[in-house]
Amino acid sequence: MNHHFRGWGEVGDRLRQKAAREAAQDSPWLNQGQRDSLLASAERLENNGIILADEVGMGKTRIAVAVINAVAESGGRVAVLIPPGLGSQWDQELRTGGRQVHPVLRNLWSYFEAWAPEASPSPPPWFDRDVVLVSHLFSNWRLEENSTWRWALLQTLYYFWRRRRGGRFPKWHKSEAPLHKRVDAAAQSIVDMVPEDKSHVSFRLLEEMFTTIPEIRTPPDGALYARHKPLREPLERAVGLGLGVFDLVVIDEAHKSRGDDSGLTRLTETMILHAPEARRLALTATPVEMDVSQWMHSLQRIGVDQGRRDAIRPAVQNFAQATRDVRKHWQYSALHRERFAAASRTYREALSPYLLRRDKREDDAVELFADTTRGPYDAYRALSEISIDVVGLPAGWKRAVCAAESLSAAVSLAEDSGQKRLRLTFGNGHGLSSIIDTASRCEVLDKQQIDHEGAHEGVAHLEEPAGEAHRMKRRQRASWWMDIMRSALAEGERVLFRHPAILAAVEEIEKHTRQGEKVLVFGRYTRPMQALVHLLNAREMIRCISGGEGRYWPQSKVRKSLTAEDDELQAVRAALAQLRPGWDIPDVDQALKLQFHGRTRQLKAFRKDLVAKLEDGFSRAVPGSHDRAKTMCEDFIRSVREAAAKEGVRGLFPLVSRALFELIGPEKALSASPQDLAGAFCTFIDVVTDKDEGDLNGDNSLDAEEARSLWSAVLKKMLGAEFRKSQGRFACLMYGQTDWATRRVIQAGFNSPDSSPRVLIAQSVVGREGLNLHQACRVVVLLHPEWNPGVVEQQIGRVDRVGSMWSALLKQAVVSGVQPGELPRILVKPVIFKGTYDEHNWNVLQERWQDLRAQLHGVVIPHEHAAGDREAMAIVDELAQAAPSFSPSGKRTQGRADPGA
Repeated sequence: MNHHFRGWGEVGDRLRQKAAREAAQDSPWLNQGQRDSLLASAERLENNGIILADEVGMGKTRIAVAVINAVAESGGRVAVLIPPGLGSQWDQELRTGGRQVHPVLRNLWSYFEAWAPEASPSPPPWFDRDVVLVSHLFSNWRLEENSTWRWALLQTLYYFWRRRRGGRFPKWHKSEAPLHKRVDAAAQSIVDMVPEDKSHVSFRLLEEMFTTIPEIRTPPDGALYARHKPLREPLERAVGLGLGVFDLVVIDEAHKSRGDDSGLTRLTETMILHAPEARRLALTATPVEMDVSQWMHSLQRIGVDQGRRDAIRPAVQNFAQATRDVRKHWQYSALHRERFAAASRTYREALSPYLLRRDKREDDAVELFADTTRGPYDAYRALSEISIDVVGLPAGWKRAVCAAESLSAAVSLAEDSGQKRLRLTFGNGHGLSSIIDTASRCEVLDKQQIDHEGAHEGVAHLEEPAGEAHRMKRRQRASWWMDIMRSALAEGERVLFRHPAILAAVEEIEKHTRQGEKVLVFGRYTRPMQALVHLLNAREMIRCISGGEGRYWPQSKVRKSLTAEDDELQAVRAALAQLRPGWDIPDVDQALKLQFHGRTRQLKAFRKDLVAKLEDGFSRAVPGSHDRAKTMCEDFIRSVREAAAKEGVRGLFPLVSRALFELIGPEKALSASPQDLAGAFCTFIDVVTDKDEGDLNGDNSLDAEEARSLWSAVLKKMLGAEFRKSQGRFACLMYGQTDWATRRVIQAGFNSPDSSPRVLIAQSVVGREGLNLHQACRVVVLLHPEWNPGVVEQQIGRVDRVGSMWSALLKQAVVSGVQPGELPRILVKPVIFKGTYDEHNWNVLQERWQDLRAQLHGVVIPHEHAAGDREAMAIVDELAQAAPSFSPSGKRTQGRADPGA
């Protein structure tokens, strides 16, 4: 390990120089706000870690990349801890910033590949890499007793350390065969790396473990490595030792996994080894989400010690109380306004050494919107409910709502939590299918879909008189209400396709897609989301084949599968009942067959000149960053010509050509220029492969042999799964079971204005953080609104980002002289089923959202609370000016007491 970190003074100098160089460029990589953040980071990192809490979409990652480069160029080492699914985006940002890195470390197998004896050339061990990307889930190991290689590193390290230190070998080692060649190689390499310096972090760690933990010196036993067993934490430290000692730890989405025993906490506190003067940089738009006490966790995550956290705590609590008080008395009590201003100053002084935050007031597009409208800056987001009123529902649904409420009251939580929870999930469709499936239980919340906010759902346990007779009567009441509900919803699996919330969401989504918009939908529960996807696709299919518009639907017949995940047949029947009552499935199949043959001819025409156009496109000016795609294209063309000469056009050609056809968009594909096709091919390669995938010799490029291997080993299988689907992609579902390659394909299509999908329905825990979905969408529908306002901010942040479609539309509208009231906005539309628990959930969320906006956004009193009242508006602006600001540039948008001035 030949790294010699030259200190935070040099890092600060490099950051200041970087900011100056960027400022002197005509088209800088970092904008003014990001450069201000670099200067503030240079000052703070000399003393402590930083929470970089810029609002979603403001470009935190680029600031982090600049800091990473400065540390690496100063001889330091950096660990970047990232959530699952964001590896390609981090890789892209790092490469754009001039730094190439190895793939994200996700599991133990990948860890030991750094010591693979058969690899040629040998990869560098982890501790010799200056920047290491590690998944948040890396430490979530399953260490079965018979999978010896997974847990053998610790005691193999002990063997080699004893040999180096001249001690006696452990008695058990002679009788043990080599546990695994890679484990032995890793242990030997790690021991050789540790310097002969008793004060060094790695030396002290090994000596402490091997002298204070007696189980290490006993014969290997896999049971000792299970969670919470004696050797689990020492193994984590041993694996961390192989990663090396770090000078900077960057924690992306640092608000995640706050628990003391979470994988991310174990990474930061146990596995990642810190140099004596190491710093942490936490990236999160929501350092506090549900409660101000979460500030203490965010500070702990960047290494602030307990004493300093205890000193900060009163300022945080006093500000929270002052905010609550002033929201009650803001219009009539000058005393409460003065107390708020004083608490705000103390709060800012306490947190400013650690916290940097730019909000949307510093975004160029938002500033343009506020200047043009002469109104509050946050009005660029328009929130409007998709409301379902029980009063207007058919009689059957009214009875079902009544039965759900009554069932919840009739059942003891201890007896049947599923029935009790039905009241909480009826309005969003979760559990309705289980009403049909079973006689007495609704679907229990899926642990893969819900995180901790379910604990806040407020299920009250009512004390009931004891006794078997009373319990019997209660069960009879519950059975009676279940019978009422089943009779009211008697259409089996088709019930979800008639659910009022799903139908209301469909109507709103289609209103926007008819106007050429794309729509991003967030939900939590799988079955309702699947129903929404199938119904949207079925309705779009019926319109395409029966509307006389000549629009193509890429499907030859209706699939007849009846599985829960693939109930297309039921969805088509529901869509026919809604849009085309006179038709049946055979009519749909006939129409699909006719139009499918027509589009097949279009695809054939597209393929006719594809190879020649690709050659022409890549023969012209193609940026050097696309050399990889060019090599892949050359091998693709070679394989096409070889296949054509031998046995006709087969192999990759149909798959790749269809992929390009969809990425460009069927309407533009036939007229696409050679440059357009080359660009689409580059996008395609970026989407379906990691940046260094297939690079077998480690020279950061692909040769012809590597390209051929990559086509055959990876892409053909992926393309067969993704682009052979004979079904429409108007709406797509991205949830826990969607593999990474498919997610990237969906993301690329959704970000392209002319390609599919037009509607992306994303499960909250999968799509709410990190993903860029802003290039062709400005409409967000919240199918299942969350309890946590931080989650909602992250969801909206998928489309509210720097360089978004909305910002481009805004600039066009301003140049065209569009009236302020008609300017485009980012549209946020929660689906609220009034008269159910949905409505209470939404009210609680809005209260918490106001707390969050006061804590982080400087919005103490929303401007609409003072609309039309000049004096009240002046007070609102006064409070906005008093709100704490952690902007590195010191910018604060002035209030507009007179919106018409």
